[in-house]
Amino acid sequence: MKDLGRADLLLGIKILPKKCGFSLSQEHSIANIAETFNLIYLALAKTPPKPGLKLTKASEAEVRAFRNLGLNYRSIIGALNYISTKTRPDIAFAISHLSKFPEPPSLNHWVASLQALFYLYHTRKITLKYYNKGKSNIITYSDLDLGNLLINRRSIGG
Repeated sequence: MKDLGRADLLLGIKILPKKCGFSLSQEHSIANIAETFNLIYLALAKTPPKPGLKLTKASEAEVRAFRNLGLNYRSIIGALNYISTKTRPDIAFAISHLSKFPEPPSLNHWVASLQALFYLYHTRKITLKYYNKGKSNIITYSDLDLGNLLINRRSIGG
C-alpha cells in the first residue's frame, strides 16, 4: 500500500484544508452540471426556486408539450439532489419539492429546476465548513410550508 498524501477530491467534492479545519466544495461539479445542460450563461437567481411557487401535477397537454422538447427533468433533479445532499443543504427543500414530480413533469417543473440551478451556479463558491476547535453543538433549523402542496394539501418540512 502506498501513501498518496492528503485527499483533495472525493466523489466530486473538493476537500480544502484550512488552518482551523476544512471546507468541502462542489464548485467545479456545479459548473459541470451547468455545462451539461448547456446553461453556461445563467441568469442571476437569489432563491431556489421563487418563494411561494406552487407546483401541481402536469396535465396531459402539458406532458405532451414537455416531451416534445426532449428535456431530461430526472437528470437535472438527480444532479441537483446529489449536490444538495453532499455540500449544499440550502437547496435541499427546493429539490425535495421538485422531486415530487419526476414523471410526468411539465415546463413549469423544468423552469423551477432551472431556477434552482441558476441559484446554485451563482452561489457555487459557498462551501460547507468543518472546524476542529473543541466541542461543537450541532444546531439545526427547519421550515414548514403549511399546507402548500396543492395535490393533497399536506405540509412540507425542510
